[in-house]
Amino acid sequence: MQSSSSPPQAAKRLIHDFQIVILAGGSGRGLRPMTSDQMPKALLPVANRVLLSYQLEFVSKLGFPEVIVVTTERYEDAIQQFLHIHKDTTHDAVQVVLKVVPDYFGTAAVLVSLKPELKGDIIVMGADVIVEGDFLHHMADMHRAKDAAVTVLAWQTKVEEDKPPAADEIVEYFAVDPKTDRLLMLFDSDSLNTDFIKVKKKLFRRFPNFVLYPTMRDAHFYMFSKWTLDVLEKNQESMESIQADFIPFLTRCQYEKHLVDGVNVPSILSPQVADMSSYRNDPTDKVKCFMYKFPDQGGKKYCDRVDSIASFLEINRKIAEGGKEYQPYEPKGPLPKILNFIATSAKIEKTTAVPSGSIIGADTSVGERVGVKKGIIGTHCKIGNNAKIINSVIFDHVTIEDGAKVQNSIVGANSYIEKDAELMECIMGSASKVPAGVTWRGKKSVAQ
Repeated sequence: MQSSSSPPQAAKRLIHDFQIVILAGGSGRGLRPMTSDQMPKALLPVANRVLLSYQLEFVSKLGFPEVIVVTTERYEDAIQQFLHIHKDTTHDAVQVVLKVVPDYFGTAAVLVSLKPELKGDIIVMGADVIVEGDFLHHMADMHRAKDAAVTVLAWQTKVEEDKPPAADEIVEYFAVDPKTDRLLMLFDSDSLNTDFIKVKKKLFRRFPNFVLYPTMRDAHFYMFSKWTLDVLEKNQESMESIQADFIPFLTRCQYEKHLVDGVNVPSILSPQVADMSSYRNDPTDKVKCFMYKFPDQGGKKYCDRVDSIASFLEINRKIAEGGKEYQPYEPKGPLPKILNFIATSAKIEKTTAVPSGSIIGADTSVGERVGVKKGIIGTHCKIGNNAKIINSVIFDHVTIEDGAKVQNSIVGANSYIEKDAELMECIMGSASKVPAGVTWRGKKSVAQ
């Protein structure tokens, strides 16, 4: 399936020049207890769909015939099972090549291990990013036209005035030359050892007018020119992460040029274009890194990452609203003025209303007078009479007995919430049990 907005020639060139790699081996530590040694981040349900299905749909819409999905030995069986189900249910024409690496591999080692199979430039995307639109053709044009080593996709976050970041919030910093979009530094607050940001004099001399952006987010979506894998392979002993090690190393190569001594850095520009290019005023300017700002078209297009409990809830809510390119798999409900998604096999009593922004999964039963507001309920669940589910995500095979209330919470698969129990802002791992009549606020229950 190819997006109708994709120009045929541009699509053909994109497919010819790039291979796509999806990194699906992350354990999702920031999403515990929803993730575990049995549940990778890539398989979390988002709007009753597996998170990895969004990246596969993105690839399919672009018309790529093949995608490489990488996971670790720990998650091999679970990822393989999902890929079989996904192929059988969606009939997707994309050929998925599953690569399994040792559990101890970092993302940099993954890229080195794939080097023999990568024939051209590479698009690397994390299995936690959900991104819309036909931006990729424009991003690829920029990558080629500017002869980039790496181009990093970033999106602008909405920042509330006079509201400082939360104590545990990780802030990402992009140092960018505003005239050229050259990416000069990429780091986050978690990597800072002091309250000061150290900038090398060589960077100031080379790019004196750069801007430091603390409101951009790294989409974990990168374009690499193939020759950069030689740089990575040469320095692999000192690199564990693509984001934390390899990309910062490439940005340093722009003003510490000795770092790529001995590496053949080809140019894709023709001699005529190279003579006209401002980047060729300095023949030693071989490594060029760029930031590509995601064009959200005034909020019409969407880019976000499922990398925290807060983002997980927010992304579930936005997709359940039904206004995004990606839709839940459940069909839209029968009432024209209410935009909800209800599986045909779900059983909902007549005294229960399911308002807009809610999803009811297959083979789920919902009892009498249940209050559902922005509730996402998985498959094979049983919701008792007079229960309330408000702004919450309920995984598959969950039982919520009569009178129980779940608000601003996440309930893992195979959990059991007994009669009249109340959860407020709780994160329940899989197979959790909540006793009758209790009131829990802010509680986290580890997956069983």
